[in-house]
Amino acid sequence: MPQAFAGAGAFRSTANDLTLFLDACLSHKKTHLSAAFTAMLNVRQTTDIPSTVAACGWFVSSNDGREIV
Repeated sequence: MPQAFAGAGAFRSTANDLTLFLDACLSHKKTHLSAAFTAMLNVRQTTDIPSTVAACGWFVSSNDGREIV
């Protein structure tokens, strides 16, 4: 494995893996992690960015009553 990946813990994935992860994050599929994904967005902290808060590793931006994570 190239040393360039060492900083990322040598983590490798496929497009299919990332699609499964995205489906779980968006609650498209119920998994044993569904409650954890929901909880990640519950605790929020203010940021210096207008209309944006930080939630457990994600930025949540609000616009016209909708949120983008």
